[in-house]
Amino acid sequence: MRAKGIHHLGVAVDDLDEAVDTYRRLFGAEVERRETVPEQGVEAAAVRVGESRVELLASLGEGFGPRSACGAGREWLRSAFGSRSASTEVRS
Repeated sequence: MRAKGIHHLGVAVDDLDEAVDTYRRLFGAEVERRETVPEQGVEAAAVRVGESRVELLASLGEGFGPRSACGAGREWLRSAFGSRSASTEVRS
């Protein structure tokens, strides 16, 4: 499979409102969507930075969310790549 590019990066943050404000101020980011995802233990905000997306993720509580998933003292980062048809290409 050939990736067309990075669809988005996910970054764990302590305070979602503060992170959104920082991305707006520093990068001119615009919020595309914001939602609570209880099954993942996070509140998430997808922001556009130019042609790119960053997903900011804050934990809903102690022991939940992105930071607890990767262990103490580690930052959590994820990436998603775009392609024309991943399901077709993965089977090839």
